[in-house]
Amino acid sequence: MKIKNIFKPKPPSKHYLYYQQVVRKYLENDKVLKLISPKNEEYYLLNEQDKIAICVSLNGVEISQIDGVSIKEKFELRLLEKLIKQIQVAIELDRKKVKERFFNSQIAALQKIIKL
Repeated sequence: MKIKNIFKPKPPSKHYLYYQQVVRKYLENDKVLKLISPKNEEYYLLNEQDKIAICVSLNGVEISQIDGVSIKEKFELRLLEKLIKQIQVAIELDRKKVKERFFNSQIAALQKIIKL
């Protein structure tokens, strides 16, 4: 019976859940810039107002302040992949919003031209 539990993944630690909550809050904030570094597979959440940056990669999560204070934590790969997926979804939603605004502004410009 113990053999069944060998391959069962451990539940996330409270520490990870805290980091997950911080990332989620940043993703919900419209003032936070969401950036990707595809070459390094790093995802950045930048809050210029509070001067805090969060970097999520497969190497871990790093939270930094402009004054140089930095906290870096490593978690299981599957947990880091979950965080990265959340960021990717948020970036895709932002991209769709920008694309929709651009399309609407094009339509408005064309309508002005037609009225002339």
